[in-house]
Amino acid sequence: MKKYEKHIKSIWRKIYGCSLDLDNPITFNEKMQWLKLYESTPIKTQLADKLLAKEWVKDKIGEEYIIKTIKVYDSSDEIDFNELPNQFVLKCNHGSGYNIIVKDKDSINENEIKQQLNQWMSETYGQEYGEYHYKNIKPKIFAEEYIKEIEISSLIDYKLWCFNGDIRFICAEIVDTIHGNDSLNFFDLSWNRLEYVRSEYPPVETNLQKPSILFDFIKKYQWIVKEFTFVRLDLFIIGNKIYIGEFTFTPTGGFISWDDYRTDYQLGAFLKLPLEAYDFNKNMYFKPKKNILNIIAMNIYSKKKVGNLRLFKIFGLSFKYIKVSKCKKN
Repeated sequence: MKKYEKHIKSIWRKIYGCSLDLDNPITFNEKMQWLKLYESTPIKTQLADKLLAKEWVKDKIGEEYIIKTIKVYDSSDEIDFNELPNQFVLKCNHGSGYNIIVKDKDSINENEIKQQLNQWMSETYGQEYGEYHYKNIKPKIFAEEYIKEIEISSLIDYKLWCFNGDIRFICAEIVDTIHGNDSLNFFDLSWNRLEYVRSEYPPVETNLQKPSILFDFIKKYQWIVKEFTFVRLDLFIIGNKIYIGEFTFTPTGGFISWDDYRTDYQLGAFLKLPLEAYDFNKNMYFKPKKNILNIIAMNIYSKKKVGNLRLFKIFGLSFKYIKVSKCKKN
């Protein structure tokens, strides 16, 4: 696991310009790095696979919550466009953003589509940011039913942020498919607005109505997230139906830019890491050893001023508060 740890630490330093403490992670982003390294379990690999995730949802709560798969292929050479309807979507199962939307089959260039699919199929998704739960997914191509409503400019993607089996809050992403200016709005489970702001997706001032069908779904099916340390369950509402889009275990690779860095600490406090770690190379659980010298260094008395805050004591949160707040994205 050493080479994977080294990889994650090097990514962290490149992005933030400081060292990553895996022995005593406190912020949400830090804990995401720990989970990438020590909890890339088979169930995460299964649910990161867009085809296997559909089967899991179908078995757990029913196929009415998934978009119908038309055909599955091991390579682009197997695709016979004559067998497909006039409108469909082609996707790869082993990553995110691998989508080709076909609205009129007669107007497409089949060779260009196959070339794009071949490029995606050759990529090892997740490697750049150390998202190792993608590592063992066997790449496949699949054709999916086209749903016109997904293309509208005001589609809302609801993301349930789940910590240790509990849904803590909901992010409503207003997807602007025309201009690409997506915005995020965060709500608690009583639909009160939260002050969480992601730097790259500023919220919009809009009166989003509480979606009763979403809360009916949560009340009935929140148990499906109980087994996960962290997962973001992404779904959307079309008409009077809910579709599960995907299971996201490492949002933005665990490098989320919050407008207020204190949000990173608050979300980190929500998340309790497991006592046992998982070695995805050996397929076994173990108890990770702590670097005693690093822990001692993290618990030395300090007195610092950060903005208008003067922080004392280094035992626990205070030192990390100072240390990580100095780490800025390039």
